This record gives sequence, structure tokens and C-alpha cells, in this order.
Amino acid sequence: MRRPKDSARAHPKGSVPQAVPLFAGRVDWLLKNQKVLAAAMIAIGVIRIAATYPVFNETMDEGIHISCGLEWLDKGQYLIEPQHPPLARVMAAMGPFLAGARSSGLADPYAEANQVLHTDHEYLRNLTLARVGVLPFFIAVCAVLWIWTKRLYGDLAALCALFLVSNMPPVLAHAGLATTDMACTAAFMGTLFVFVEWLQKPGRRLTILLGVMLGVAVLSKFSLIPFLALTLPLIIFAKGWRDVRIKPILGAAVVAFAVIWAGYRFSVGSFSTPDGRYGGWVSSVVGKDGVLHDAIYGVLDSDMLPAPELFRGIDDAGTHNSRGHRSYLLGETRNTGRWYFFPIALGVKTPVPALVLGIGGLVWLLFDYRRRPDWRRAAPALAFVATLLFSLTINVNIGVRHVLPLYPLMAMAGGAVCARLIEAGTNTRIMAIGLLALQGLSVAVEHPDYLSYFNFLAGSRPENILVDSDLDWGQDVFRLRDKLRELDVKHLAIVDLGTADLDKLGLPGHELLRPGKRPSGYAAASWFTIKARPETYGWLEHETPVARAGKSILIYYFPP
Repeated sequence: MRRPKDSARAHPKGSVPQAVPLFAGRVDWLLKNQKVLAAAMIAIGVIRIAATYPVFNETMDEGIHISCGLEWLDKGQYLIEPQHPPLARVMAAMGPFLAGARSSGLADPYAEANQVLHTDHEYLRNLTLARVGVLPFFIAVCAVLWIWTKRLYGDLAALCALFLVSNMPPVLAHAGLATTDMACTAAFMGTLFVFVEWLQKPGRRLTILLGVMLGVAVLSKFSLIPFLALTLPLIIFAKGWRDVRIKPILGAAVVAFAVIWAGYRFSVGSFSTPDGRYGGWVSSVVGKDGVLHDAIYGVLDSDMLPAPELFRGIDDAGTHNSRGHRSYLLGETRNTGRWYFFPIALGVKTPVPALVLGIGGLVWLLFDYRRRPDWRRAAPALAFVATLLFSLTINVNIGVRHVLPLYPLMAMAGGAVCARLIEAGTNTRIMAIGLLALQGLSVAVEHPDYLSYFNFLAGSRPENILVDSDLDWGQDVFRLRDKLRELDVKHLAIVDLGTADLDKLGLPGHELLRPGKRPSGYAAASWFTIKARPETYGWLEHETPVARAGKSILIYYFPP
């Protein structure tokens, strides 16, 4: 039996087999108007994202990201919190900065963040301007995915992949927040795409572009360093090492460092600080003494170290990961990571149609590589596998957002297999179109709660599986305010509703809900508090709430 040809080779002009008449004319029309459709899908995604801005107040991390970016813009320094690089933060702070916000230099970073967001008493304006700064990264992800998928798997696959990624709740959620995760995703996709192109033809222009993208990747999020350190050699291995040249690699590295140093404003200084804050993770890696220790610290302690904030940030991120972070999974709270956290998170936070198409596509691409070794077609699947495997070692388990770059890779594989199903026959075409329709419907129904989205595999109590930034990231204070007004609540007890300044967001008089003390009257608590701190507030789970604010806050009434 003859094996079906690849869609891009069998139908170079985007046509579909005439032996499959169902919807054939409509598919041809889609392909003829693919640029318009691609632009429309991206535009719809942008509109959906922008529509969430007035619904949700600042999440836990947004304020500090904005204030760090504003420090870079306003004071020309980067000292508040270097654990994340500046690219996404500067983009988020650009809007508020142009609107008049300035860095006030408060010692408490969260107080500084609220000071910035409430500049001119225009909280929602400033927060919206910050979130708009992340939108270019969403557009970049969509554009790279469409172009790359089109080159690898054909026109129809590109449209299917773009539909999947622009209807992916975690992608829409984090594209609507002033955080670093969408920038990380865009930089990862852009770097992989340029790297694959460079491997085919490592000319000077692509070498420079690769260096720029590697620099941008480091400036977007430090987790991309190990992601790329595993992914790029795996792709080289699939292609073959013999054609790789050292000189272009060194050239790209030099360009990358120049971009990174520029991102830190060409700062010069010492890695160490007088208070001894930095050096924990680096010391654990290089040891406390010896030749290696002396050589490395001889460089790091120099007053002429380029971009010292970069090295401090990497050390901070490494120390954070080695110490772990308090997190919740499947009824258990731990300070250390679990290897199965991210596979479970992906399993319940991804729409089932995308899971079916994405996993099916990844498996198909890997098996197809064994039959027909085309390393370019296998590159997205190899990148997915390498990144997922590294995620099993991550000790900070606080959200699927930390592996957000997996989603466009999954969408590329899903788009490839979806196009293959559409072209294979009537029954498979109906199945593929049905899965795409179900994907779009499931996302439309959840609007605007993309952040707290769970598929049906999570059941009716997703809070028993995940909380933190997968369900409750402090985003529902606006909804709490509106619900309390509806209930005519004049005073209540609250606990851990995020980092927002509640006094300035219109909440009625409130006091802290003290551990072990049953309040009188109304009280509000978030799922994160109840689940992740069971020793102090777990008793609230056994009480019956009188109302809910969004999907993350429970409102109780305790008779006097």
C-alpha cells in the first residue's frame, strides 16, 4: 500500500486531494485567503486578551515586574529584584512610564509596585498600559508559529496550528498579564526558528540574527538558558554534527553577549554585594575553595564585570530553584518540586482537543523522523521533548506558565497532524474539524477566565489539583468588590488576596482573618490560602460559602 505523501510536497499550491470532496472547496478557499485568515485569528486573540484587562486586577507578580522595569527606565539601574531579566519588564513599564509614572525608590518592592500602579489615581489605566506592553510578544509567537509551520508542514497545517495556539487558554491568560512568561515563549520560538534556519545555511546574516535571538532569549527569562542548552544540541544531533562549524557559533555567542550587555545598559560592577546576598547557588556549583572557585570568583568579584545584574539574577534564580517554593498539588503542599507536576498541569490546563491533536502530532512527527530522517520536520517535537524532560527537574512548581513555551510547539505538531487528517479522507476530516470546533467552543465559553481554565479531566473541583497561578493568582479583587456591593457588605475579614492595595480598590472596611479565630460576619479567602496553608486556614474548606468572586475567592458569612 502506498504511503500518503507529505501535504506540503503533494500539494505545493495548497490544494487538497480531489478524492476527498467533503468541504474540499471550502478548504481551497481557506488556503487562498490564508493571510487574511491568519491576521484575523491573531486579531481575535488580541481582542480577547484586551477584553480581560478591566476584569482582573494585578496578579501577584505583575506589580513587581512593572516597578523593576520602571527602575530600569527611570533610574537607569536594575537593583530591586534581579531574579528575572529586564526585557519583558521594560516592555511592561514603558506604557506607565510614558504616561508619567516614575520610580519612587521605596524599600518594600510591593509598596513600590502599588505606588507605581496608582500614579495619578489611574490604577486601571496604568495596569492596562503595562499589559499592552506584552501584546507584541503574543503577536510574535503567532507570527513565528505560522511562518515556521508553513515552511515545515504546509499551508493548511499552519492555519490549524495558529487556530490552536490562539485558542489556548494558558497562552491567552499570560499574554494578558504584565509578566515575563509570554516574552519567554516568544523568545524561545524565535530562537528555535532562527536556529533551524541557521543550521541549514549558517551565513553571516543568520549568524548575527541567531546571536541577537540568543541574547533576547536570555533577556526574557533565565529558564530559557537550560531549555535551549538541552534543545539546541538535540536538534544538532538529529541533523548531524559534521556540518556544524565552530567559528559561526563563536560569532553568534559574541553577538548574544553584546545584546545581553545592552539589555543591562552596559553596566559594569562586581557580582558580590556588601550584604552577601548573592553567591549561594554559584558557590554550591563551583565549591567553596579550590582552583575552579578561585578562578570563577576572581572574575565575578572584579569591579569591571560586565552586566553584574545578569550574574546576580542567575544566582538568585538558581538559589530559588535549589531551595524550592511552597506549592500545592493533588491535596499535598510541599516546598520541594515533584517531577510529575508539569505533566499533570499540562494534562488538566490544556483543552482536550489540543491535547489529542498535540500529543498525537508529536508522536507522529517523532515516528515519521524514524522512517524519513528529516531533522527540520522533527525539530519542534525534539524541542518539546527536551523542554518537558528538563521541566521534570524544576523545583519551583507554581504554575504551568513556567513551561508556557511548550504550547506553541504542541500547536505546531497538532496543526501538522490536523492537516494530515483533513487531507486523508472524509471520516478523518470530520474528526479533525470537530476537534478544532470543540477547541474554539471550549475557549469561548471560558472567556474571560483563561487563567483559571481547567479541562473536564480536572472534574468539578479543580482546586483539589492545582491552585497558585493556575487558579488563584490574586486576580479577582475587582469581582470581590462588586459582589460585596451586591451583598451590601460594610465590613469583612480577609486573608491573602494578593499583592494589590485593597484600600485603593474599593473594598469596604476590612481586617485580617486571623488563624484559628472564627470571625463574626462576612469573610473572604482565596483558594490558594485554603489549600496551600491548610494548617492555618484549611478549616474554611469545610464551611459553606454564601457567594464566590470569580473562580478564586470564596465569601463566607458567620453569624455573630
